[in-house]
Amino acid sequence: MSFTKSRLFLLFLKITIPIIIVILISGFFLYQKMENEKALLMEHSAQTFSKLISSVYKFDKRSFKKKKYNFSTDEATLLQIQSTLQNMQLINDVDFEYVVAKKTDSAVEFIAYSSEKAPPTIKLSSITSQFPMKKALDGLSGVEIQYDYKNEKVFSAFTKISDTPWGLVINQPYERHIYPYKVIVFVSIIVLIGMMVFLYQVLKFYENKSMQRIKQSDERFKQLIESTDDWVWEVNASGVYQYISPQVENILGYKPSDIIGKTPFELMSQEEANRVSKIFMDIMKQQSKIINLETTSIHKNGSEVVCLTNGTPFFDNDGTLLGYRGIDKDITINKAQEQELEQLAYYDVLTGLANRKTITNRINEELKFAKRNNLFSALIFMDLDGFKHVNDSLGHLYGDKLLKIVANRLLGLVREFDVVSRIGGDEFIILIRGAKEDYLECKKHIELLMQRIIISINEPIEIDDTISHIGVSMGVVLIPYDGNNSQELIMRADNAMYKAKALGKNRGIFFSKVLQEEADEQLNMQNEIKEAFENEEFMLYYQAQHSAEDVQRITGYEALIRWQHPIKGLLSPFKFLPFIEKFGYAAQLDKYVYNRVQQELYPVFKNNKDLRVSINLTALSFEDKNFSTYLVSDSFIDKIPLEQITLEITEETFIKNIDTSCIQTIKDLGFKISIDDFGTGYSSLSYLSSIQFDEIKLDMSFVQKIGKSDKDTHICQFILNMSKAFNVEIVAEGVETQEQLEFVSKGGATSIQGYLLGKPKAFKDIF
Repeated sequence: MSFTKSRLFLLFLKITIPIIIVILISGFFLYQKMENEKALLMEHSAQTFSKLISSVYKFDKRSFKKKKYNFSTDEATLLQIQSTLQNMQLINDVDFEYVVAKKTDSAVEFIAYSSEKAPPTIKLSSITSQFPMKKALDGLSGVEIQYDYKNEKVFSAFTKISDTPWGLVINQPYERHIYPYKVIVFVSIIVLIGMMVFLYQVLKFYENKSMQRIKQSDERFKQLIESTDDWVWEVNASGVYQYISPQVENILGYKPSDIIGKTPFELMSQEEANRVSKIFMDIMKQQSKIINLETTSIHKNGSEVVCLTNGTPFFDNDGTLLGYRGIDKDITINKAQEQELEQLAYYDVLTGLANRKTITNRINEELKFAKRNNLFSALIFMDLDGFKHVNDSLGHLYGDKLLKIVANRLLGLVREFDVVSRIGGDEFIILIRGAKEDYLECKKHIELLMQRIIISINEPIEIDDTISHIGVSMGVVLIPYDGNNSQELIMRADNAMYKAKALGKNRGIFFSKVLQEEADEQLNMQNEIKEAFENEEFMLYYQAQHSAEDVQRITGYEALIRWQHPIKGLLSPFKFLPFIEKFGYAAQLDKYVYNRVQQELYPVFKNNKDLRVSINLTALSFEDKNFSTYLVSDSFIDKIPLEQITLEITEETFIKNIDTSCIQTIKDLGFKISIDDFGTGYSSLSYLSSIQFDEIKLDMSFVQKIGKSDKDTHICQFILNMSKAFNVEIVAEGVETQEQLEFVSKGGATSIQGYLLGKPKAFKDIF
């Protein structure tokens, strides 16, 4: 039996040993094949994951807004990677470990990991050249069996993450790695005859297991891709979609299955498809990357969606281009915001016309164009006549609607390439581009256009059942004849427009050298007036006012402004007061005169309570509440009693501009109020009953015609009689003859003022 057993044993050995050897050899080669496939898989996984991280890193570098989220783009990318790695660990209990690290001056620091606990920082001095992460950080890639940061033997795939300072390592424990081979050897020893079947089943089992892990790995990467709001895609070399992430439905309204098999150009308008396809074909020829390409696709509902496209080519092992993989980001809202900002920056919000900034740029461009092509262009500066009255009486909402109507009328009068702009308020500029080659022909062309503009603007404007009428004043410059830059051209056209207003409004005036001389003179005058205030060149003259009952008795003085010009000498107010008001110095001059009167006359008036002083004020000062406060401010420590001061305002100014409540406020302070130049307003006298004036000054234009003109003589008598009826004092000014003196004295004048009794003199020549 033992022989038999021995023979059987030998036979068994003869049979089983070759079988076991064959199984072991077969198992070894099969295992090697699996090892190679696993190595390729791990290397592919490492490379794919590395490219994905690189794409996220570059995308964050371009698009991430640090100020918005309070951390850097590197931190933002690492947060996404760490979140993905942790999600991968939670999704499936795998034996692979993913780590991302960076190298500092003295150590390797792990910055993202799939394990629950962060790997420790490792000093460079303690790392061997075979350490997988060091190889990755040194720019090497591969799959090897090495020792990891735990000093444990692992099956490791490592690679450098392109465009970043980071390295990626995927580890599998060595014991786990050789586990299938151990199983094969163990089963071969324990199970002899059934080894081949068992080994086959084991190998089959692990093959399925590997495929499942590959599938799970693909699922993890898919989930990573689909975790972003952007949609990820892949096209083949013909531009046909092979893969599209589900986010496309949120962006374009289509399901991935609706788009796979189509090209991106089929989702665009024909014009956009032609543009983008040409760009894409050029990129494919060069096999370069798609970088920040803006494309407009049509949503399923018909709306336009603007996307920012980035993509990278991929190749087979022979270097043949297989297609592109990339990401599309929906930037429709961003583009709309950009367009809105552009609209605000370059166009008038109310009318949609070009604004001042835009028209200035266009004028500069037109200057170059006209010079280069020997053409004459034109700039028309327009200001609406009567708009302020309409705006004040009918309201700003009505005024805004009127401006829109004017803008549309102007657009209808010019060519498409001409530019109509609103530069503020009711001011418009029209740039007529490349009008004519001949100067005179250009002027004729613009004259005809201005006639059409006047006719169009003068047409009744009906808004909300209310009809209004306005006019337009225009100033014109020809480009490049009338200026060398936009600022100069606009200023000169503006000067011409003001000349049109001065000549009666609702007309157009071409700029000329005469206008320029006037403008230069005004500018010089403005500068000289400013210097006059700074250098105290203004001085006061005083003209005595005499009692009508006893002309030898002086009752007061009128303060009269003079300008001691350093070059032109002493100037009367008629030569500079219009400019004072035009340039906005009227209130400043009023304060100057009032202050000077207080300083000069207080020593005279403090001992003579019967004297009065008259001071002329402009309408602006009467309307300014702050000015009335200034009149009684504590800055005048020693001041003339208010009841000895008479403030004068011309009749014409009062009728046109002054609210009676403003007069009453000043009168209530204690001042006396006088109407100057009375009789020149030619208006209703009903205003005399609206406020109690203290004095009326009979204008010299009537006084000096006494005895020469019956009409003016009767007017003088009428005013004198009326003053008696109103119980108001009356001052007759401009008395130059004995006849005039006797007439106004007998007629009822209270005081007399004129050259007959004394000319205006400087303070030092009187007191």
